[in-house]
Amino acid sequence: MKNSKPNIWARLLKKAQKTDPSLNRRMAMLKRLFCALMMFGTALIVAGCTTTKTDLAAATNPLRIGVASDYPPIIFKQGGVIAGMEADLAVNLAKNLNRPYQFVETSWDKLIPDLLNGRIDIIMSGMSITEERQVRIDFCNPYLKTGQMALIRRTDAARFQTPAQIMMNRSDVGVQKGTTGAQLVRQQFANAKEVAFLSAHDAALALSRNRIDMLIHDAPVIWWLASENEATLTVANHTLTEEYLAWAIRRDDSKLKDSINQALEKMKSDGALNRIFKRWMPGAP
Repeated sequence: MKNSKPNIWARLLKKAQKTDPSLNRRMAMLKRLFCALMMFGTALIVAGCTTTKTDLAAATNPLRIGVASDYPPIIFKQGGVIAGMEADLAVNLAKNLNRPYQFVETSWDKLIPDLLNGRIDIIMSGMSITEERQVRIDFCNPYLKTGQMALIRRTDAARFQTPAQIMMNRSDVGVQKGTTGAQLVRQQFANAKEVAFLSAHDAALALSRNRIDMLIHDAPVIWWLASENEATLTVANHTLTEEYLAWAIRRDDSKLKDSINQALEKMKSDGALNRIFKRWMPGAP
């Protein structure tokens, strides 16, 4: 049943309005302020929901990691499973990013095209930072300082005792196609004949069979191959260049880059990076 008595609050408000004529203006201002605050709060809630959905999508989508799995000890197949230094780093990185991961195998010369066309999200395959590559792709912070070294036969150790003897000798020099080692030989080995191979393993096999005089490759690869063939092959202990290995991403993927750099710093600070290096490069000086 409807109450016939006037609402007490309405009577009090009416009386106050008669006593203070400016009350109506103040009430109107308060209403506008209240409405503005409500709209701002709603916008924040919507923005928060949108960010959450974006972050959830990123967390559930696997990080597609491009690898050329013929590059021991950096990345290779072991018993049919992808293994190596980059594989361990990938597991640790995905854990820090709180994302699942997926290895996408390809050949070395297709890594950058696959990144640019969106088939993969990141290259983790022992790639060096170079100006030529930076024109097309971006790099995260470097995780390893390295350089090019020479793998030689033990019987030839006296021939290659200095960097000059390595770089100026008339030699058949093996390289892996598309690597910074191949670039170095073309630019700096004035008297050498470059012999390109699809993999470092194939080049080491050719070296042991006297088909080439040396192999130029990244230091971790050279140390690994020397340990695998220590009866016949050895390292010429001179680093010929100074290079930095880093993970490559698309140039417009700045959010992923920032997240990866933060994860890398954590891997450095908690010792994970050094533990992985020691596992896969025990022969490194």
